[in-house]
Parts: sequence; C-alpha cells; structure tokens
Amino acid sequence: MKSLVHFLLVPDGSAARRLRRIIATKTPCMGVQIGTWLELIEQARSAYLVPKRSNDWSQVFQHALANVSDAFWSQSLEVAPQETAAEVEAALSLLIGATQPGDEDGITEADFDQLPERPRKHVEDLVRLLVELDGSLPEELEAIQQLMIAEPSNAIRKLVVCHVDDFPVLTRWQAVLIDKLNKDAN
Repeated sequence: MKSLVHFLLVPDGSAARRLRRIIATKTPCMGVQIGTWLELIEQARSAYLVPKRSNDWSQVFQHALANVSDAFWSQSLEVAPQETAAEVEAALSLLIGATQPGDEDGITEADFDQLPERPRKHVEDLVRLLVELDGSLPEELEAIQQLMIAEPSNAIRKLVVCHVDDFPVLTRWQAVLIDKLNKDAN
C-alpha cells in the first residue's frame, strides 16, 4: 500500500514557516507537508520517480532569444542580458501557463488582432520566441509536462494537494497538475 501525503500549498516560504509552526504547536501529525509551488514540484517528482532532465535550457533560451530579430527585448538584451532574459522568460512562462497543457501550438495559431498595437507586438514576439524554441520549455513547465504523463501506477506515494483558491493564484498548467495529483491519489 502506498503512503499518502497531504501537501498544503502556500504562496511563499514565510507562509510555509508560519503554517508549519501553527500546525506543530497545535497537533503534531505525520503525512502532512507544507510548502511552495517549487517544493510541490520536487515532492511530485520524487513521488512519481520523475528525474530532472539535464537539459541546457539556459543556453537554448539565450540562443533563441538572440535569434528573434527586432523583438521588444532586443535593445535591452544588449545592455542587460541576464536581467532581460529573466524577464522575457517569466513573460513566456506566463503566456504558456495560460494555455491548456499540451496545446502550445494553439498559441502560435491564435489571433491577437483585438489587442492594442504595443501589447500585440509583445505577444507576437513571445510567440516567435516560442517557435524558435521548437518545443523546449522552461524547467518548471517541463517538469509539469513530465508529471502530467507520469503513470500513477509508477508512483511510490500518493500526493493530495490542498490549497486555498487564489492563494496562491495558479496558472492553468499548475491547476491541471494539482487535479491530476489529487485524482491519482484516489
């Protein structure tokens, strides 16, 4: 029989520490973990025996970033490459995270004509970057993708994820993964 872990998802490390302290002083309990989204990803990887891929995301991303010509980040990339890359990667992750997992192609086919000119250019540049990346995803999204296809029968323990709606606010990918983990635990 597989062990069951209840994972209480909180928005940040300080909330995790506060909640751990409250629970530890009220009722010591086993099988309860409290943590952030990244800690949940690590717990899920461990439970489903999904190893971290040793990909060279940083190099692939930097190369793709430089190859997209005349993008909104082009001049900033020359002046502050690391900071610019971090901001563009965050924006790309938000764009992908707003889609249904597995439907990244839907972004490239979407019509952004209803957007005002400047935001439309930004989104279109991010879409060009996504095409340039040719299926490569940021590490967190790649981990979610791996976990989504992981077989429940391969898991060494079950994870039930508990969280308060909009605390933290979840992307579609995150919500879909939590649903999968909770269904697999039943």
